[in-house]
Amino acid sequence: MAEQQLVRSPNFQDIYSNSTTLSISPYDATLAFARMGNFGPSRTLEELVHVRVSPQQLKYLAQNLSTAVEAWEAEFGKIETVGRKGPSLEQMRKGLSSLKPTPKPVDAEQDATKTGNK
Repeated sequence: MAEQQLVRSPNFQDIYSNSTTLSISPYDATLAFARMGNFGPSRTLEELVHVRVSPQQLKYLAQNLSTAVEAWEAEFGKIETVGRKGPSLEQMRKGLSSLKPTPKPVDAEQDATKTGNK
């Protein structure tokens, strides 16, 4: 297997995000990274970057993140999350199913004309 060399883009940025959202479609997933500030009544959320990935890359990322969390918790203890919960599997599936294209009904007369059965 050929050796892979990592090259840093001149546009590379190192950002800190304390808020993420995930949007999925049948074709890709978009991870949105933001930074929450002003934790009082007038809280602000500054969007930093959106990263779009293929479904295959999303699955690979999820596996890597899961492994990283397991390793972190094994070394340092359970990571506590307070007050934030992502959408359920049912909510995600409902959102995706609403994006599926619906087949168009075939007009019987038009179909017969195409096949020469009229």
